[in-house]
Amino acid sequence: PAAKPGAPFKVLYHGAYLPLHGTEYIVEAARMTQDEGIAWSFLGWGAYKAETEAKAAGIRNIKFLDKVPYVDVPKVIAAHDVVLGVFGTTAKAARVIGNKVYECMACRRPTINEFCTGYPLEAKDCKAIKFVPPGDAKAIADAVRAYRDDWANRESYFAAARDFFEKHLSMAVIKDQLADKEDEAVLLKGENAKLQEEVGLPVKPDVPLLVMVTRLVGHKGLDLLCHIARRLMWEEDVQFFIQGTGEQRFQEFFQNLAREFPDKVVAK
Repeated sequence: PAAKPGAPFKVLYHGAYLPLHGTEYIVEAARMTQDEGIAWSFLGWGAYKAETEAKAAGIRNIKFLDKVPYVDVPKVIAAHDVVLGVFGTTAKAARVIGNKVYECMACRRPTINEFCTGYPLEAKDCKAIKFVPPGDAKAIADAVRAYRDDWANRESYFAAARDFFEKHLSMAVIKDQLADKEDEAVLLKGENAKLQEEVGLPVKPDVPLLVMVTRLVGHKGLDLLCHIARRLMWEEDVQFFIQGTGEQRFQEFFQNLAREFPDKVVAK
């Protein structure tokens, strides 16, 4: 659904509340547009959620949505007009494309983000992506206004978002990119052995080593990993190293997995 005449223009931020994402700049952008018919929704959790809520206190056009199952996130995206990405000033923010960008463009919604080195060059010419400087609340607000003022052409933004997803972000594209790296895998065997030794796993250069360094939170798809992890360890000759902190249930699961499979799993 698109914004109807007289209805608020709906902007969504969904994801974790971390310095990487710069939610404080989104809050300030919302403050700047309180009387402009723009509604800002936040969906997510994380270490800085309470701080973000405190900064948003008294801002009339901000709403914090109730948590929904991950499979329902596309419905939330589709109920909004524009989806926000990453605006932090950290080094990591300058390197990564947030998963929310993949999700919103797959759902045919345009986005606003800071530019990072992870984007293909074609992103700068994509109608459905507006890039802003990191940590710039006014630029975020202006980008939202620009979308809103041209919303009579919303279908062209929706089409451009999905087209960019299909050409640059889809699973098929990622598979092709990984296939191009197969020849390089042979060169990594030596590095594989070094890492196995460093983290305390048996050194087996020919055994695939799966590595995950991440926040242990639900929107990373960890429920799926937990569902298959034991079967993977039983049935496949692989090793697994995971490092991160976050939700207690995930920390305990991977610590228990490491105790159950000490020669195959290390959790830190």
